[in-house]
Amino acid sequence: MSGKWKKVIWMICMIQLCVIHLALLVYLEIYDQRMWVMLSMTGTAAMAIFWYLGYRRFVKECVQDLVCIEDEKISGLFCRANQEAHNKTDMNHRIYMNPKIRIPFVMGLCKQSVIIPADCVMDDNLFYIFLHECYHVKRWDTLYKYVMLLCNCFLWFHPLAYFFRYISYRDIEVSCDEMVVAGKSKEERYNYGKFLLESAGKKNTKSNPYWAYFNDSKSILKQRISAVMEEKRNWDILAKTAVLFLVLEVVGLAVLFGKKLINDYRDINAPVNEFENTIAPPMYTEDAIAKMLKIEPVKKDTYGLELMESYMAVYPEKEMKDILFEESSPWQYKVENPGRFKDALHPAVQRFWYYMEAQEEFSSHYYELSPMYCNFETVYSDLIAGGINEAVWGIIWKRYAPDASALNSYKSGYVKRSDSKTNYVYYSMAVHIKMIEPYVFEVVGIADLEKTIKAYQGKYENVDLEDFPVLDMTCEWVNKQEFYEVVSKDGRWYLVSEDVKETEISVQDEYLYGFSKVFVSFPENKDVGYLYAITERVVYQEACVLYRTLDGGKNWKQISMSENASGHSLTMDFEFFTDEIGYIAIRSGSTPNLLRTEDGGKTWDAVVFDEIPEYFCQAYAPEIRDGKPVLYVGMEEYGERKGEKAYYESTDNGKSWNYKKQVYRE
Repeated sequence: MSGKWKKVIWMICMIQLCVIHLALLVYLEIYDQRMWVMLSMTGTAAMAIFWYLGYRRFVKECVQDLVCIEDEKISGLFCRANQEAHNKTDMNHRIYMNPKIRIPFVMGLCKQSVIIPADCVMDDNLFYIFLHECYHVKRWDTLYKYVMLLCNCFLWFHPLAYFFRYISYRDIEVSCDEMVVAGKSKEERYNYGKFLLESAGKKNTKSNPYWAYFNDSKSILKQRISAVMEEKRNWDILAKTAVLFLVLEVVGLAVLFGKKLINDYRDINAPVNEFENTIAPPMYTEDAIAKMLKIEPVKKDTYGLELMESYMAVYPEKEMKDILFEESSPWQYKVENPGRFKDALHPAVQRFWYYMEAQEEFSSHYYELSPMYCNFETVYSDLIAGGINEAVWGIIWKRYAPDASALNSYKSGYVKRSDSKTNYVYYSMAVHIKMIEPYVFEVVGIADLEKTIKAYQGKYENVDLEDFPVLDMTCEWVNKQEFYEVVSKDGRWYLVSEDVKETEISVQDEYLYGFSKVFVSFPENKDVGYLYAITERVVYQEACVLYRTLDGGKNWKQISMSENASGHSLTMDFEFFTDEIGYIAIRSGSTPNLLRTEDGGKTWDAVVFDEIPEYFCQAYAPEIRDGKPVLYVGMEEYGERKGEKAYYESTDNGKSWNYKKQVYRE
């Protein structure tokens, strides 16, 4: 087998060993056997430093004795050898002589130079010496040696690595010898072999200590001379086949071992279903509510700064790593600051979400990196009963869900959905949480919020839960109207909508300045309708005018209203329920103001509220729920259809309104 193919085989074998060892290091790293990884890398670094320092010392001492060869005859001989080797690298002025070296060699990587012993200058075989070194330059044998040395450093503990490096250096020389004598006569081969014998016979003494990895054992010399004298070598096909099998082996081992590593890594880091084979607390059951009722209810806004400060004095904040407790189930969890014991509410909600929707995605690792809070928003929350040791919390929260129908909680009826366009699902929950030891809480039960509040009201007298809002998403609008707008054109006024493209409205002289805002209502059909317009505003008072149509908006006639409806502070809402009964909601300070008419807008009277919770001051036009009118009163003029509201019902066709509860609307 020719030397050039042996070189390739040894390089592949060395790389194969490196790949296997690298895969082993990765495997050890994955399984936290880092001591062996550190030992391996420390040995690699030590051997690399040893060879680097030795090579730097060699170069430094060698350069001190270098003499540039400027003899034209020798330079010409070198140029002829370089041309015969078909070496494209420009080697002019890169021939040096060193009297202390024993054999010629190539030094350098980017800029390679040929260095020869002093006694070779007068040698008859000088041309062959140059030719041999030019083949080294052409085939980048110096780089090959560096790569093999680096691999040997990486595999510093492996005997085969030393063997592959040693034998590859030998075959580098054999390969160049083969190239030198290729096509030469037997006599020329004989002279070159004789030169090798004479070189090997020279002893390495203190006066010539540098030999650049030359191998001069009897077995190596025998193989070199055999390569020089043999004319026919028909082993290249076999060598190529061996290389192919070696490549396939390396690739196969890398794929198989790599696949094993990837599978092991996935198994180790795969999400763990920590809920599997664990007993979940009662959820949305009578048992869950029964356990909550054992805890005394508290007054509204009990959870406050004074309470938190008293607890924080007992339980200072800690880092998670300093809380020495191993959770025995996913329903137990740590908190950094029990003083703010409301912080335990959100992890409890998150446990519920993972239990219902994503058990296999739940694990400690996943929980830390992908918390639910990125899609989680608390709408309302407050303490219902208990304290830091054991508490019942009420919470309304929502989570983004593009397809609510795919949620298990949605199918089970645990979630309410307001509008398919919002892509949010809403949860109304009572959460029972217990502190099992300092800094560690556990979910005891989860129930429907509205049922829990009713249960507390049934068991405890004078319980302060009347103002606790529940989720309200079942109301219907009175009218499904198109959008109407009043516009001015050529000094005249027109009502514009999708159905009514342009209908003129007669405006009296005192309203020639136009309308700043309009409300339009067609209560029972598209023929009878009302237009309530706000004209101008002076000193926090606005003037209003009411129009009525009997022909679907083609003609409008102004209706003379009572004074309390035609002038007031600020109109917030307007709606007619029937052709005769309608409402105007007015902003009027700290109490709600709602006007009602029974005669088509001529006279307006204020409705009566039996009870008004504190801070609820802004009423809106009634709506229809389950076939009967209901009314919502908000805390301010913003959020007409959303937010926290006081909920009323009427038993006398909307003349008076009875307070029922607080709700949260969306």
